[in-house]
Amino acid sequence: MLHFWLSCIVKAILDTVSFMGTNVTGILYAIAIAIVPLVSKIKKRISVKGGWRNMKGRDWLSVFREAGNLSLKAGGIVFFCYLFAAPYGLLTEEKVRAKEASALLATDRAGVVRDRDGLRTKLEETNRLCAVTDGAKQTLEKQNRDQQLSINGCLSQAMKLLTPAPEIFTPVAFEVNQSGTAITKSRWLVFINRTISTTAMTVTCDQDIENMTAKIVGDNSTVGGTARMSNRSWDMRLTSPVWGPTSPVLTDIASRGQGALVCSFNKR
Repeated sequence: MLHFWLSCIVKAILDTVSFMGTNVTGILYAIAIAIVPLVSKIKKRISVKGGWRNMKGRDWLSVFREAGNLSLKAGGIVFFCYLFAAPYGLLTEEKVRAKEASALLATDRAGVVRDRDGLRTKLEETNRLCAVTDGAKQTLEKQNRDQQLSINGCLSQAMKLLTPAPEIFTPVAFEVNQSGTAITKSRWLVFINRTISTTAMTVTCDQDIENMTAKIVGDNSTVGGTARMSNRSWDMRLTSPVWGPTSPVLTDIASRGQGALVCSFNKR
C-alpha cells in the first residue's frame, strides 16, 4: 500500500513538471502563476506606499515573497490535482499493460498452439511413415527368409546332384567249366556304377590260381593286364579303355581245384 501511494506521489510530481514544462497550456499556466501574482502584489504595494519612489528594499522583498507564496500555492493546486488523478492513471496504465500482456500472451499462445498442431501433424506423419516402413521391412524380411529358404533348398538339391554316388562294384560268376581235370575255368563280370579311367584291383580266390586274364567288354584293344602276386592272389591293372556301367570287366580265371570257386575283387 505504501509503495502504491509513493508511486502516486512520484507520478503526480512528474506529471506536474511535465505539464508545466512541456505542455503549452502548462507553460502558459506557469507563466501566469509566476507573473500575475507578482504584478498584483506590486500594484497593491505601490498603492499602499503612494508611488514607486516610496518603495523600499524590504517592500520589494515582501512583494516577491508574497508572489512566490501565491505561485507555490497555484503549483500545489496542480500537484494535488495530479495526485488525486494519479491512482486512476496508474490503474489505467496497469490495465493497458495487462491488456498488452494479455494480447502478447494470446499471440504467444496462438503461436504455441500452431506449433503444437504442426508438430502433432508431423508426428502423425512420422508414425504413419514408420508404420509403412515397418510393414515394408517385415515384408522384405519375410521375402528374404523365403528366398533364403529357397536358396538353401536349391543348394541342398545341387549338392546332392553334385555329390557323386558312392562307388559300388559287383563281381558275378556266370560261367564255370569243370572238365574233370584238376583245372577249373570260370568267367567273371565285374560291374561298377560309375566310370573309372584306370582299372586297378586285387583278385583273391579260395583256390590256387593258375592263370588269369582281364579285358573291358566291348573293346578288343584293352591296355594292361594281370600279374601273379601269390598262389591265390593276382594283380589286375587296365589303363584303357575306361571301366564304366556299360563296359564291365570280363575276367577269365583258371584255378586248381574242384568245386565252386569263390573270389573277391578288391579295388585299389
